[in-house]
Amino acid sequence: MTRHCQLYLEAGELSAWQRKQGQAQEIARFADTPDGLARFSAFLAVDRKTRYSLLVNLPDEIFVSESLPRLRRSERQEVLAAKARRLFPDTPWHCATRSQSDETRFLLLALGQSAPLSRWTDRIKAANSALDSLHSLPQLLPVLLKKSLPHKPSQPNPALLTLSLHDNSARFSLLTHGYLRISRLSQLTEGATLADEYRRFVDHITRQCGLEAGTALCVIGDAEQLAQIDLPNIVDRITSPATNSAGLFLAIPRQQWPREQFAPLAMRQPARQQRQTEWLWRSAVLLLLLGAAISLERLNSELRNQAAIETIQDATRRIDTAIAQNDQLLTHSSLNREQLQQLAQDHPKLLAQSDAFSASLLALSQSLERSPAIELARIDWKIDGFPPSTATMQVDGQIKHHNGTSANLSLRHFHEQLKARQAVSILNAPSAQPGATDLPFSLLLSQREKP
Repeated sequence: MTRHCQLYLEAGELSAWQRKQGQAQEIARFADTPDGLARFSAFLAVDRKTRYSLLVNLPDEIFVSESLPRLRRSERQEVLAAKARRLFPDTPWHCATRSQSDETRFLLLALGQSAPLSRWTDRIKAANSALDSLHSLPQLLPVLLKKSLPHKPSQPNPALLTLSLHDNSARFSLLTHGYLRISRLSQLTEGATLADEYRRFVDHITRQCGLEAGTALCVIGDAEQLAQIDLPNIVDRITSPATNSAGLFLAIPRQQWPREQFAPLAMRQPARQQRQTEWLWRSAVLLLLLGAAISLERLNSELRNQAAIETIQDATRRIDTAIAQNDQLLTHSSLNREQLQQLAQDHPKLLAQSDAFSASLLALSQSLERSPAIELARIDWKIDGFPPSTATMQVDGQIKHHNGTSANLSLRHFHEQLKARQAVSILNAPSAQPGATDLPFSLLLSQREKP
């Protein structure tokens, strides 16, 4: 993953910062000496994937206000670029930004081709490091004010003066309608107090910009410094954790920095190539993941389909086995196809007759218990007709008696008991035979199917 490092340049030194948990933390500091420059080159060589943003806080700045007619965006950019080249021929560090909310008033900014700035940027070029942007500290003032004073009501006067403290220097700036108008960095020496420098700046912009009296002032610095400031019209105080308030500016997320910046396109080329490479890699990974997801979904779909096919094949094999078993049974059957079809249709009605068979057996069993002289030899169960309507049971047995008269009496008694539950008819009554003690008989029992 590409890291992002912020470089902060002021007179005499350059420091490196990284944002952690929403705060800017200094990770290295390099003095503007041969040894410091050599250490900075070694620092750049540690990680070639790091991208850098350079924030400059130097006194060599130029601010020029310009008015343009309403133009298309591309035409406006061309006109502003041509004006900047003409106004600042001696420096490559220039850009243009709006100075009001409309599209007719602009501010052209330039950083002087100073030796300190050149020494550090030459090291960045020599290391072929990815410089993402180069900004001047006052460019971040509007963002810092919106972040630190988000609910501050607007003042009647659209102008606002700001004072930010940076160790032994102070930056005075003027904003109108929330846009940067002019800024100046002043060194605080023993002969130049903060009040003196503030008065000189106010006198200068009063002559140049027509500043009204009583313009509000916002001061930025650590708590101890702010407590000692005695300047007129202070309306807001923004507290910095250190005597150099640059940390507040560096803590602003990189995505909120202005698009307008000083680094020429050629110097930003390594950073652009790095972003393009990252985009290609991320696109390739995304496509790879997308392809893997599609392949996995197809595989899951194929597995589900295969499982469904195997289930159907299983059921088909079971059906084929059942059909084969039925075919084997039907091979030995004497029924033809029409009879088998009729049997399939009548099978539910045949099953319904099982209750009648059970009832007939129960009645026969109870009657036999009351007729000890009667013994059964054979029971034959059958169903008449298709569809089946009547189930009959033929009972063959014998009566143990010495004469026909007593045998018939036993049979009539047995017959009367069965008639209470069954339809009973005598097929063969017992007849006396010389020397016979077991006289045979036959009965027919029937029970109608319940509707």
